[in-house]
Parts: sequence; structure tokens; C-alpha cells
Amino acid sequence: MGGIPKWARWDPSNLMGAKCPVRLCTGPRSLGKTYAMKKQGIKRYLEKGDTWAYTRYNDAMIERILRSPEGFLSDIERNDEFPGYTFRMNGRMMQCAYKPQKDTANIKWKPKWGNLGQMYALTSFDSYKGTTSAKCTLMVLDEFIKENKNVPYPPGCVDMLMNMWETFDRRENRVILVGLANNANLVNPLFRAWNITPIPKGSSRYFKVGNSHVYYENAFCAEFEKYSAQSNIGMFTAGSDYAEYAQQSEFTNATGLFVKKRPKGCDCVVAMKFKGIPFAVWQDFHTGDVFIDRKPPQNKAIAVLTRHDMTPDTRLIERTAPLIKFAMRSYSQGDCYFDSDATREMWLDMLVMCGLK
Repeated sequence: MGGIPKWARWDPSNLMGAKCPVRLCTGPRSLGKTYAMKKQGIKRYLEKGDTWAYTRYNDAMIERILRSPEGFLSDIERNDEFPGYTFRMNGRMMQCAYKPQKDTANIKWKPKWGNLGQMYALTSFDSYKGTTSAKCTLMVLDEFIKENKNVPYPPGCVDMLMNMWETFDRRENRVILVGLANNANLVNPLFRAWNITPIPKGSSRYFKVGNSHVYYENAFCAEFEKYSAQSNIGMFTAGSDYAEYAQQSEFTNATGLFVKKRPKGCDCVVAMKFKGIPFAVWQDFHTGDVFIDRKPPQNKAIAVLTRHDMTPDTRLIERTAPLIKFAMRSYSQGDCYFDSDATREMWLDMLVMCGLK
């Protein structure tokens, strides 16, 4: 946590008290999201003997944490969050031991380390099957939104996450799955898979998924925003897009640009699917304006651009097809509108693949 005071940190009480097993939290950088989950994991271990799993997308991310001079649990000990206990990393294993008080420091003391949790990489989790703890009750996927748009997500990462969750939980309904991220990009695998849409900062909402729900909180702390704004970087970046993202819990691409409600009387000219996401292209033939949403009519044939989206009821088209040229032209001329920021960003991802610069 560094020098950020306790009164400026995020309180995870609402997230941990949610009435569903899958919970997501996004918010500004340095708000204390990861720190709060470390405390939750340690608290569960000390009170009940439960363990927790800290997860990142790949091994490189885990190794970068382990190579850091600042140990993963050192901030917890430095801030004396759990008096009388010491913490360490033993490889990827998180460990805890009772530490005698200062007045007994002259007595020879050998810590008895207990395993409170472990770090895992989602992409290499298959190698850990059969070694997971039956006492695990908390699984955290940290940084589930990548800040660099040019770095791809692991293919099938949502299915990998579900596989990992099932391996830990064994369908015993004891493991809470928590996803943490900075507000970097509306377009990410978890939001896309579970139809999560932006919500105002400081608010929360339940999204229905299958026969269950996902709790999503856009974390905000007024004290943190004030504290952060008074820092050197906060003052230097005041009023910028970076400040909105890093301090004020705003997504970088939640701009509202070209977001407009589709008027009545538009015709659906084509339905498409890209990376599993359905799109409907509507046109107002009076004005020529084009409107994109994710609600294609049921009786409309669906066009796709890649074999991964092919199903018996779709048709594969070339990236140079007249339909794609039409989509490119309408956007380039400023005549294309969207029902949300997320729809715009996903549609633009498709156009970039087709050559949009």
C-alpha cells in the first residue's frame, strides 16, 4: 500500500457481503483492491484455517510479482494489520507464522510456518490439478482487465477461469470467485462473457448470468480521490483522461462518443457475430444514419468473419465484402452510432481487424 493512509482505502464490505458467489470490482489505481483481498485471505486463514488462491492470467505476471523487491505480503506486515504474525512467500506459497512479542525477543524463536494460500497462473493451471487445497474458500483473479490494448488476452480465458473455479470448489459451494481490475477498458473477456455494462462510480449492481448472478462494484472512495488529487502526479495530470481513469474510477473509453438512441422506423440491414458477440446493423433510410446494437432480430441471417464464429446458421464473409466496406464508410463519415460505449469499442475491434486505421 505504500504511504496511502487507511482512511483513503477502499472498503470491501459490500463486495464480501454480496449474495452471489461471483463478484467483480473495478476502480482507480492504488485504491487498495488487491491489498483488501490479501487481508481477507489472511483473516480467513487465522479465523478458520481456510486458504485462498491468488490468480493472474499467466506465469510471467506471477514471476514479475515474485521478483519484486517489495514482497507480496510485506505491506501487510509493515502496516501491522495482524499484530503478532509474520508473513512470507515460499516460492508461490503464501505463509504465515506466529511472532512472539518484543518483550520475549531474547528467547530463541523458530517460526512454524502455515500455508495460507498460493499463487496460480490461469494458463498453466492444468499442471496444478490434484494439488489444490480442499480448504480454499476464496479465489481472486487480479488485473482481469489489461491496461495495454495491444496485449491479447489468453484465448478461452473465461472457460479456463470456470475450470479453475470448479477445480477448487468441487461443486461444494464454498469458494467465492472475485475479479479485481483497474478501470482500463470496457471491452474485456469477463464483461463480454457475462454482459456486464458500465455503472456509475461508487455504485454496484447484480447482473443475471445463467441461473445465477454476478455482483459488480465500481469502487469509489471520496477520501482517496482527494488524497490522490493532491499527490504530485495527481496535480500534474489534473483534468486529463489519465486522471479520470487513475483517480476518478472512470473507464478510459467510456466517452459517450457516437452513443445515440436508435430512432423508430430503422431497418435491420444485417446481423453479425464477432468473437461470439452478436451485432445488429440498422439504418435510417431518411437520414442515412447507421445504428449498431447487440440485439439482432431472431429471423435475420448472421454473417461472420472468422471460422471461430462459424455455426450451421451463419455465413462466412470476406473482410473485403461490400458489407464491411459499408461499415467502414459509415464510421469514417461520422454517420455511425452505437447503443453504448462497449458496443462501439467491440465494433471498432472488428473494423480494425478488417483494416480500419
